[in-house]
Amino acid sequence: MKRLLLLIIPLCLLFTACRNRKHHTEVLSEAARLSDSIPSQALMKLEEIKNVKRLSTAEQAEYDLILIKSMLRSGNKLSSDSIIHATTQYYLNHNDSAGLHQALYYNGLYHYRNARHDSAVLYFDKAVKSIPAGNDNDRKAGYKRAAGYSCLYLGDAEAAVKTQTEGLQYARAANDSLSVIHSLLSLAEAYKYNKNTGQSLETYRQVLDLIREREDRDMEASILNIVSGVYESDNRIEDALHYKNKSQQVKRNRQEVPAVNLYRALLFDKLDMHDSARHYAQLSIKGDNQYVADLAYAFLSKSEAKQGRYADALNLSKNSERIFNSFLSGIHSADMQQKYEKEKLENENNRLKIKQREHQFYLLMSAFLLLLMLIVLYFIRVNNRRKNEKTAHENRMIRLQHENLLLKQQQEISVLREKEAILRESLFKKISFFHKLPSWNREEHNHHEQQKIKITPHDWQELINGIRDAYPEFLDKLKQHAPTLSDDDVRFCCLLKINVNMQDLADIYCVSKAAVTKRKYRIKTEKFQIADNSLNLDTVLQQMQ
Repeated sequence: MKRLLLLIIPLCLLFTACRNRKHHTEVLSEAARLSDSIPSQALMKLEEIKNVKRLSTAEQAEYDLILIKSMLRSGNKLSSDSIIHATTQYYLNHNDSAGLHQALYYNGLYHYRNARHDSAVLYFDKAVKSIPAGNDNDRKAGYKRAAGYSCLYLGDAEAAVKTQTEGLQYARAANDSLSVIHSLLSLAEAYKYNKNTGQSLETYRQVLDLIREREDRDMEASILNIVSGVYESDNRIEDALHYKNKSQQVKRNRQEVPAVNLYRALLFDKLDMHDSARHYAQLSIKGDNQYVADLAYAFLSKSEAKQGRYADALNLSKNSERIFNSFLSGIHSADMQQKYEKEKLENENNRLKIKQREHQFYLLMSAFLLLLMLIVLYFIRVNNRRKNEKTAHENRMIRLQHENLLLKQQQEISVLREKEAILRESLFKKISFFHKLPSWNREEHNHHEQQKIKITPHDWQELINGIRDAYPEFLDKLKQHAPTLSDDDVRFCCLLKINVNMQDLADIYCVSKAAVTKRKYRIKTEKFQIADNSLNLDTVLQQMQ
C-alpha cells in the first residue's frame, strides 16, 4: 500500500501542476493584454493566481512586471519600489532586453509619481539604452518624452528641450505620425517653459499640419485651444481669441461650445469689450453644461455689480446658486452611478471567484477519479501478481520434481555404468591377451622392468573379439567416422579404447612415446579429419560406445 501511495501522490501532484501551469500561462497572457488597455481588469485577472510562489522564476518576473504596470497605469500606488528593483535585477541577470527596458521605464514612472524626478530621468534614460540599437524607436520616443517632463519638474527647461528633441528623432525614425505628433507637442511645451514662445508656436503649427493630414478634428481643436492659451500667456489677447474662434469652427461639439463661449467672454472682458463679453456669457448659459452655466452666471453677476446694477447682480447670483445646487445633484447621481459600477465590478469579481472554485472542484474530482482508477489498477495488478506467483510456484514444483526424477535417473545410469565398467574389466581380464599388458596387471608387473610386449595374431583377434563383446557398436562407428582406417589403425584405436597407457603402446609397437603421440595426432587429423586442438584422439574414442 505504501508503494501505491508513493505512486499516486506524485501523479496527482504532477497532474495538478500541469493544469495549474497551463492556467497560469493563460492568466498571465490575458493580464498582459489587459494591462495595455484596461489595467484595473488586469489586476483582477492577476488575482486568479492564488499562490505566486508556485510560479517559475520567469513567470514570477512576468507576474511582477504586469502587476507594476497595471498598478501605475491605473493610478494605484506601490507600497515600495522593492518589487520593481527585484524585477529589474531578474531581467538584467537573464539578459532579457524586452523585459528589462519595461522594468526600467516603470521604475522611472514610480519615481516620477513620487516626485523624485532626478531618479526618474536616470531610469528613463537607462530604459532607452537597454533597447537594442535600431529597435522599437517608437518606445524610445515615449521614454524620452517621459524623461523630458521630469526635466521640466526639475526646473531644467533646456535639458527638457534637448531630451524632447531626441525623442522627436526617435519618433521620426519609427515613421509613426502619431508618435511624431506627441513628441512635437512635448517639445512645444518644453519650448514654452524655456521662454521660447516663438519656437513653441512654430512647433505647434507643425503639429497642426500633421493633424490635418490625419483629419482628426477633435485633436486639431484641442491644439488650437492650446495655441490660444500660449498667446494669452504672452498677453497677445487678440491672437488668443482668433485661435479660440478657429477651435470652435473646427469642432462643433455641443458639450464644448459653452466652455468655449465662456472663454471668449473672459477674453472680451480683458479687452474691455463688455457687450461682447456679456453676449458670449449668455450663450454659454444656454448650453447644457451646468458647471459652465454656474461660472457664466457668476461672471455676469460680477459684471452687473461693477456697473452698479446690484438687483440684476443679485438675481444672477441666485441663478448661479440654483445651477450649482443642480450641478451638485448631478455629481451625486454620478457618484451613485459610480457606486453602481463598483458593485457591478464586485459582482463580476465574485462571479469569477465562483468560476474559479468550480474549476478547482472539477480539478479535485479529476484527481479523485484518477486516484480511484489507480487504486483499481493496483488491486488488479496485485491480483494478477498473486496468480502469476501461484502459477510460477506450481511450475517451480513441477520443475523440481522433474529435476529430482532426472537426478535419480542419472544416479541409476551412473551405477549401471559403474557395474558395466566392472563387468567389462572382468571380461577383459579373462582374456589371455590382457595379461600381457603391464597397465592391466599392475600387481604382477609392479616390480618388473618394462620390456617389449609381443602380440600374436591370436592376441589381436582376442582383442577385437573382446572389444566387440564389450562395445558392440564401437567398430562399426569407428569405420563410419574414419572409413580409411587400416586394420592396424583399428587395432591401435582398440588399445586406446581400453585405456592402454603410453608405455604399453610404446612397448607393443617397439617405438618411443613421442612416436605414439605423433601417431595419435596423425589418425585424428588425417583419418578422423578433426582440426580442433582442444580434442585428442583418446577423448574422441571414449565418446564412441
